[in-house]
Amino acid sequence: MIMPLSLPPVRTDALSFDEIRAFVGKDDPIILEVGANVGTHSLKFLRAFPKCRLFCFEPDSRAIAKWTSNVRKASATIVQCAIGAIDGTITFHVSGGLESPENPEGWNRSGSIRAPKTHLKRWPKVLFPKTIEVECMRLDSWISAQDFDQVDFIWADVQGAERDLIAGGSQTLAMSRFFYTEYSNEEWYEGQIDLRGLIDSLPDFEVAELFPRDVLFRRRAPGRPR
Repeated sequence: MIMPLSLPPVRTDALSFDEIRAFVGKDDPIILEVGANVGTHSLKFLRAFPKCRLFCFEPDSRAIAKWTSNVRKASATIVQCAIGAIDGTITFHVSGGLESPENPEGWNRSGSIRAPKTHLKRWPKVLFPKTIEVECMRLDSWISAQDFDQVDFIWADVQGAERDLIAGGSQTLAMSRFFYTEYSNEEWYEGQIDLRGLIDSLPDFEVAELFPRDVLFRRRAPGRPR
């Protein structure tokens, strides 16, 4: 029997960086941004937390070129790889379409290690013209080489690969305080898990804030029941 979920009400606004500061409660957090794209949120994290250490992960070389141009602070590091359930190479479905003078190479925000599914119907102008092989790393492989034992905040935008991130990041999540991720109750990408699947995959976390397409998880206090 599937037990009903007890969740906070769905908010119609967005999670602000002032709220993130209040949740984190420190000036010098360790932040992981998985799916950093061109650095839009990277810059917001750096403004909100001038003393943070920010580690960003992005597999699309088009986005990385723009991230490198946009983000110029020594406390921010970009790692060119996809985050998933394996270490090695993986097929990446490159997104395109919606070309413009500002974005001549096409839309670079929907690429994924998961093949598009209903995304093709919901956003028909976003195309997936080709696949490429990219480096893939488990978060746990990366964290094992670092010099800290706590992650304060993970921001994940992995385009349907949430299951892969969690599968390859159990050690990292076990030392993390907050985990913010996109979700869909529709299978935009093949094999994408829904909100219930996310919650079931993260038994040591509780839902702190819920949005129509995003959810903030907070580590559950010791002894607090699900």
